Amino acid sequence: PDQADSNGDGIGNACGCCQQRGDFNDVDNAINISDVTAFVDYLFNGGYMAPCEEEADVDGDGSVGISDLTCLVDYMFGGAPECVADCY
Repeated sequence: PDQADSNGDGIGNACGCCQQRGDFNDVDNAINISDVTAFVDYLFNGGYMAPCEEEADVDGDGSVGISDLTCLVDYMFGGAPECVADCY
């Protein structure tokens, strides 16, 4: 069936894995300190990537890196919701 493909990845919006950007551990469908901990572990200690890589791309720029962790920390502790992009 026809589905919108807002991010142009060839996968319709209804079939994508992204539920909430920043939910790095994808365990509880919420953004909390365990997501920050898992993200730090991934970036600096060789930990596991998020089950849904799109959720790890917190700022929605198409890549996962330190800017996403910074955005996530700002969101958690600085109240900066504008940096957390919507899922498509």
